[in-house]
Amino acid sequence: MRGWATFGVISCIFIVLSSLLCCGGFIYKTRVEHQYGTDALPGMTILSAILDAVGGPRGYMRADDHSGNHASQALWERMSDASQPVHTTNGRIYGSM
Repeated sequence: MRGWATFGVISCIFIVLSSLLCCGGFIYKTRVEHQYGTDALPGMTILSAILDAVGGPRGYMRADDHSGNHASQALWERMSDASQPVHTTNGRIYGSM
């Protein structure tokens, strides 16, 4: 019974320390390295390198990479075109929000 209690205490300490280090790494990357979103998560650069090495279907796309097409980009462009005001012949402007 004493062995399980020791294991439980060590597990709790490990979980708390891991959480604190992960949050600290996130805060450091957002404040000092000026990274945002998933790029600021600790270990994301390692995961990105692994996905690129394995050659997954698309790999990991960085948040600041604007060169690639995203799956929802066509829909987003169609929605922005639809939100433009429509001019009628009598001069009134109608459009969606």
